[in-house]
Amino acid sequence: MRIFLTMMLVPYVVTPGKATTLPRHPRPFLGVTDDLVTALRAGESRDGPAPSSICDNTVVQYHGYLPGQGDTRLFYWFFESRHNPRDSPTVIYFQGGPGGSSLFSAVSGNGGPCIVDDIGNNTSINKYSWNTHANVMYFDQPAGVGFSRGPIP
Repeated sequence: MRIFLTMMLVPYVVTPGKATTLPRHPRPFLGVTDDLVTALRAGESRDGPAPSSICDNTVVQYHGYLPGQGDTRLFYWFFESRHNPRDSPTVIYFQGGPGGSSLFSAVSGNGGPCIVDDIGNNTSINKYSWNTHANVMYFDQPAGVGFSRGPIP
């Protein structure tokens, strides 16, 4: 372990001026742009997007369905960043598995904006949430998982 840590830290000691900041992409995908809103509304049907106020009611949030192949509709829940959503990066979260609902992470305190209490009838804001400094969109996928609809692949 000591050798591994030494090897990992050598580049930072040898080149301290160059290793202090990571380079930024010249045109990163940032914030809640008009393009993002247009993309969300492109899949708009009678069932989405809709404003939400569950969980973290301090930020703008939307939930709804994006169309997939055929009759497939993938459920999403989008939370704006708590700090400057227009300039914050956007994170798209897919639960691993496959077959796990991303909503579990959204409400379990695992980076999600809120935590459901032990009884299951109340939520509290997670001050360590990813949406403190990033816009986050959670997807239930594939079809048949969580609130997503359609034939199971």
